[in-house]
Amino acid sequence: MIKARSSRASAARDIVGKLKGEFHILIYDPIYPMRRVVLILAFMPAVVLAQAKEYYGAIAYSLGTGAHGWANDHPSRPAAEKAALANCRKFAKDCKAVVWFKNACGAIAVGSKGYGWGWGEKQAAAEIEALKSCSKHTMGCTVHRHVCTSH
Repeated sequence: MIKARSSRASAARDIVGKLKGEFHILIYDPIYPMRRVVLILAFMPAVVLAQAKEYYGAIAYSLGTGAHGWANDHPSRPAAEKAALANCRKFAKDCKAVVWFKNACGAIAVGSKGYGWGWGEKQAAAEIEALKSCSKHTMGCTVHRHVCTSH
C-alpha cells in the first residue's frame, strides 16, 4: 500500500515535470516564435475583461414641478449626478439626484402624491423597483423615465 502511494506521487511529479518542460519549450523555443504570439493572443480576452469600463448614470427629480433630468455613460458617480442635476435644473430649481447606477439601469416612477426610484441590471428590473418604491408612498404610479448605461 505504501509503495502504491509513493509510485502515484512519483508519477504525478513526473507528469508535472514534463508539463513544466513542455510549457518552457512552448514559450522559449526559438524555433517556434509563433507559439509565443498564439499564447499571448489566447490570454488577451482575459486582460480585456479585467479592464472592463465602468459607466455611471443618474436621474434627478423635482418634487415641486415634476421635472426630471438624466445622464448616462459618465466616468464616475459624481459626474453622472452633476449632469443629471444640470439637465433637470433647466426646468426646475429644486432638483435632487434621486438614483445613480453603475453598468446598469435606473428608473423613476411618479404617482399622485410622490415618487419612487429603482435600479437594476436590466431596464425592466429598474422599472419594477421604481414602481414598488413609488407604491409605498402614493397611488397611481407610472414610470416617467428609465435610462441605462452602455454596459
